[in-house]
Amino acid sequence: MENKPRRILAAPYDTPMLEWWGSDYDHVFIVLSPFFRVEGYTPETAAFGPIHSDLQNFDDIMDLIKHPVDRPNEAPEGFEGIIKQCGEPILWHDIQSAIGVDDFLTFCRAAWLWTVASPRVKEYSEVVEKLEVYCQENGIYKPEEDQMPLVLESLIGRYLSALGIGEVTIFNEFRNKQISMPVTAFSQSQPVVQIPSEKTNAIVSLDPKVMFTWGFDDTYGFICITEETRLVADPADFFEGLYAGINTYSDWLNPADFFDRKKSTRKKLNKRPRCFHRGLFVRFRSKDYSLSSVISLPVS
Repeated sequence: MENKPRRILAAPYDTPMLEWWGSDYDHVFIVLSPFFRVEGYTPETAAFGPIHSDLQNFDDIMDLIKHPVDRPNEAPEGFEGIIKQCGEPILWHDIQSAIGVDDFLTFCRAAWLWTVASPRVKEYSEVVEKLEVYCQENGIYKPEEDQMPLVLESLIGRYLSALGIGEVTIFNEFRNKQISMPVTAFSQSQPVVQIPSEKTNAIVSLDPKVMFTWGFDDTYGFICITEETRLVADPADFFEGLYAGINTYSDWLNPADFFDRKKSTRKKLNKRPRCFHRGLFVRFRSKDYSLSSVISLPVS
């Protein structure tokens, strides 16, 4: 990892993302991993995603990894390809509105903690109760975690094509395995993009300079781009999400004091994109930008 360039690495929790990636990228767009439906399937009839456990003992954890629990309603073999080809993405904002949660940041935190089965989800029990009922009644799957969402794969391909990119390199979490492939591999008719026996945690283009990255226990990823790239194709026109501010960290849904943090040395953003959340136009505030009354990112 020491020899890997920063432009392909994940940002640490203690450093603002625009500071960490600032020598390579001007903007970081937080892209939410969608909720989704698959026609003919529901989470009750075709369980999909990781099995969470509260085991603490190392030997017990290793035993579970070696001998996974068989779910009686496990999704059929090849379900990943079905999600890529037939999955219907559902916006976080649409579900927030449907269950009547006023504050978007509160909804995001509840949905994230619920998806990754964090004990902290108890803080949002009222939201989670509504969320569980709504998803069950409507056959909706939770956002995919830890990796590139299958349901976004073809849209990622369309975004890369809009930038004129013909080939990218995909990486696993630790960036010690990689495969180069044509952007056409992301199209809906093609098999799932993957490194054998690995998750896809990053997609990188060198020219133009672009990186998608997803981390462990996250239900969102980051699109790192230059201003020139944004002017060609703004990720906000393709994906649900929001731009990071100068003091936004990679664990942006955690409270700012959750870890010891470094403050940004920047006085203001070098470039200022149009800040957009799918379905919501918002206004700039101070020297940073935010989603106005919907969600506020840290402002220096």
